[in-house]
Amino acid sequence: MNTCDPRRLISLDGQHALVTGAAGTIGSAVSRLFAAAGASVTLHCHGNIKRAEELAGDLQAAGSAVTVLQGDLRDEQSVRNLFEQAQNLLGPLDILVNNAGIFTVSLQEELTASQWDEVFSLNARGVFLCCREASSMMKTSGGSIIMVSSINAHHPGFGGTAHYDAAKGAVDAYTRSLAAELASHSIRVNAVAPGLVDAPRLREHASDLAESVLQRTPLGRLVTPDDVAGAVLFLASPASACITGTTMIVDGGYLLT
Repeated sequence: MNTCDPRRLISLDGQHALVTGAAGTIGSAVSRLFAAAGASVTLHCHGNIKRAEELAGDLQAAGSAVTVLQGDLRDEQSVRNLFEQAQNLLGPLDILVNNAGIFTVSLQEELTASQWDEVFSLNARGVFLCCREASSMMKTSGGSIIMVSSINAHHPGFGGTAHYDAAKGAVDAYTRSLAAELASHSIRVNAVAPGLVDAPRLREHASDLAESVLQRTPLGRLVTPDDVAGAVLFLASPASACITGTTMIVDGGYLLT
C-alpha cells in the first residue's frame, strides 16, 4: 500500500467489519461510514431487527455488501454462532467494533445487584466474548478491534451512573491489556470514548443535561454520532497502523473543564 496516498489511508476496501449494536445511533453511523469506505459490513442486532434491516437495505442500495445477524452478546454460544455466521457469509473478519451496550441510571442506595450485573453482562462480558471470537479469527492475518467506551470511564458521570462508569472503565483497562497481548499477531486494539452524544431522545428526555454539557464544552457543541464514527474509522484504517492500546477521547473538549 502506498502510505503517501491519503485516499488509501482511510480506505477499508476488501475489509470485513462486524459492528455490534449496529441499529443504534452510533452503530448505524459507524456502519454507514464503513460501507462508504469500502468495507463489507455485518450488522449485529439483538432485538431491533427492523431498524437493522432498514439500514442494510440503504447500504445495499448504495452497492455495499451487507448482512444482518441477530445475537445475544451475553450468551457464549450465541456469540460463537454470530461470528461463525458472519465469516461464512462475508468472509474472514478484519475489523470488530464493540458498540453494543446498555445505559441505566440508579443511585447507589437504590442500585440492585441485578441492575449492576445487567450492565456488566453486556458492556463488559459481552465485549470480552466478542473479542475472544474475533481475536481467534484474526490471529492468522491480523486485524483491528475497536471498543466504544465513554468519557464516564475517565470522569464521574452525571449522577446515578457509577455502575455504567465502572463497566466502561473495565473496557478501557481491557483494551490496554488485550492490545499488549495481541500485538504479536498484528491485531490492534483501541477504544473511542465519546462524550454526551447529541440525539433526538437526549433533546426530548434530558434537555437540561444537554444544555449543561453544552455550556461546559469548549468547542461549543455536543458530540454527534458522525464524530464518533469518524474516530472509529480512523482507528480501523491504515491511517492508524501503528496505534494500539489507546483510548481516543471524542468530547469536544469537555474533559478539559
